[in-house]
Amino acid sequence: AFDKVDHDILLQKVAKHKIKGKIGLWLQEFLNNRKYRVVANGEMSDVQDVLSGVPQGTVLAAVLFIIMISDVDENIKSSIVRLFADDTRISRKITSEEDKVLLQKDLNVIYDWANKNLMKFNENKFEQMSHGEAKTLKLNHIKHNRGMK
Repeated sequence: AFDKVDHDILLQKVAKHKIKGKIGLWLQEFLNNRKYRVVANGEMSDVQDVLSGVPQGTVLAAVLFIIMISDVDENIKSSIVRLFADDTRISRKITSEEDKVLLQKDLNVIYDWANKNLMKFNENKFEQMSHGEAKTLKLNHIKHNRGMK
């Protein structure tokens, strides 16, 4: 997830959090004008620009990622969203068909957020958890953003 962060979108969110002036410019420099080169089997690639992502392994990268996803739950109407690092959990008590519809709407809101922010959820990590005597919940209309770059 850290490598998928769009710099322009992130810098807009940084400004929205009122981080401006010298610190804002410093963050812009931290993200932009980064380069990389790959060495494999003794061969060295040409230098390439880093166009997205935050440098992993730094405390600042984690803070910037938190800023990036801080609005993921902004339009969630009826479910509970919990964020931990780059993991997202959405939950809702399901006691009726209407509850299923409301959960599905909130899942769609999160997918719309991901598309708008050029982020992608790892579908291989999706899990459904039921508590109590609940039967398996079938949500057939989850929007997917496969192929998004």
